[in-house]
Amino acid sequence: MNKFIVLLLPCLLLACASGGETDMAGSSPVSTSNRNSSTGIWRESVDRAMSVEGRPIEAFSIGSGSEHVLFVGVVHGSEPVGQGLLGRLMEEIKTNTATLEGRTAIFVPVLNPDGLAENRRFNARGVDLNRNFPAGNFDAAAKRGPAPLSEPESTFLAMLISKYKPKRIISIHQPLRCINFDGPAAELAAEMARLSLFPLKAEIGFPTPGSLGSWAGRDLGIGVITLEHTRSNDVLEAWTQHRESLLLALRGS
Repeated sequence: MNKFIVLLLPCLLLACASGGETDMAGSSPVSTSNRNSSTGIWRESVDRAMSVEGRPIEAFSIGSGSEHVLFVGVVHGSEPVGQGLLGRLMEEIKTNTATLEGRTAIFVPVLNPDGLAENRRFNARGVDLNRNFPAGNFDAAAKRGPAPLSEPESTFLAMLISKYKPKRIISIHQPLRCINFDGPAAELAAEMARLSLFPLKAEIGFPTPGSLGSWAGRDLGIGVITLEHTRSNDVLEAWTQHRESLLLALRGS
């Protein structure tokens, strides 16, 4: 099953790039639209999909470098601080394009807009998106989905990983106050933990079947770092605490 889904992703990508818009609610991503804001180091494009309830999900790809770094926020709708943090990071990059040298940064500020609208962890079908990826440890259940990538939101993120092949993925969560990692990311995670003054945890302390870290980190061998902020939704406070570690995540160790 997992191998089949991985082989299917390029087909999803081709379907997304083909152009015409169709009904996206509850289905795979409909299309990809691109716009170049300038030439050289600054280049921006947007990939789009729709949530179960028809809300837009956008991924902003900024830069033209060969090393790709993926940042993801609001996988859980009740954990909103990632949206603000990634917005601040995007603005920081725009004012200092030198940070992009040799890199392309892909930002998904809100993966779960339906959950965010209701301050709810799950998507509109009651599925935890961070348990819906085609990891070897996926275990079907009501709150994990009937099958890996059963949800349009997780399918969109899987498509982005297939398209951009990021060297590392940084996912913003709350409220466990730690830096967690999967795959080849221990050194970078340790330095980020030092800069953010958060504890480093190789294990989160409970099972995470079908998680992004299990799939992309352990199965695919991509460095996945989970920045678990506190319960506070104060974006300025969070940015002050994590600015340096997020910039380090962009640059790499």
